[in-house]
This record gives sequence, structure tokens and C-alpha cells, in this order.
Amino acid sequence: MNTSCDDYKVLKWLVSESLHHSIERLSCTRLRWANILSLKDALQSLASSLLDLEIGFDDMPDPNDICTTSFNIAPLPILTSLTLHIHVSRLSVMPYNFFVLSELESPLLKSVRFVVKCHSLESLCMIPLVELAFILSQPRFSNLSEVYFKFRGALRSSDQISRP
Repeated sequence: MNTSCDDYKVLKWLVSESLHHSIERLSCTRLRWANILSLKDALQSLASSLLDLEIGFDDMPDPNDICTTSFNIAPLPILTSLTLHIHVSRLSVMPYNFFVLSELESPLLKSVRFVVKCHSLESLCMIPLVELAFILSQPRFSNLSEVYFKFRGALRSSDQISRP
């Protein structure tokens, strides 16, 4: 699904017709905050079949919208793979990626992938890896066997990443 509300209408129709029980993968890589409640409803409906979830936020909500929107992720009991898209030119939406991780209840989760779009090595330093490590080190992520970063953008294979 992309930023179109029509995608959520199709998903709602699938749920209303009870055609959603075999959906194992959901991809929302350009999610707008205006559609966050539709995603909440979709995850609630798909919880019993969803194995793979891919999310990326496209815009930053107004702070007032955050306070007035009740969004909590339904437990996803059989989810095994989560992919979060991060675009360094939209780092202001990164807290929402962290929010997804901090709210996630998926005891079978084995893989968390971050797809990071960046244009330089310097921009990679803007990703708060310490906070990510803190969240992923919590006991509810004890079944994780893979944390994977994929970098897209203008990085070249000759670029080197060094830690301070």
C-alpha cells in the first residue's frame, strides 16, 4: 500500500468480505499520519495471519494530532519479520519508527530490518543507533536472530564507515 486512502478501502473491503484471513504480508512504505488509524484497524484484522510487516512513514504529524490520536499496535502473535524504512532527509519521522518498535508485541519476531535511504556517510551519523539498540535489547525481543541494515542512496562501495 502507498499513501492512497484507496488502498485502505480495498483492505477494509477484504476484511468486510472475510477475504483477509490468508494475508501474510503487509507493506505500507509511505504511510501518512492521516492513515494511521486505518493501519491500526488493518493490523487488528490481520493479527492472526500476518507474518511480515513493512512500514515507512512519509510525513510528520502535527504535534496536536499525535496527542489526539489513540494508536496502539494490536499484538501480532505470529509476526516473524518487521521492516522499517528510514529516509534521512525525513529524520523528523524517525520517532514514529521507534514508536512502532516500542509498541510492538510479537513474541515470534525473528528479524528486524531497517532500509535506510541516505545520500552521504555523514547523514548516517544522524540515525540514533544507541536508541535503536536500547529498544531492541528489551526482553520482548529476545527471539530476534537478525537485525539487518540495508543502505540505499548515493553511498559508494569505496565509502568507509568508522566508529568513534
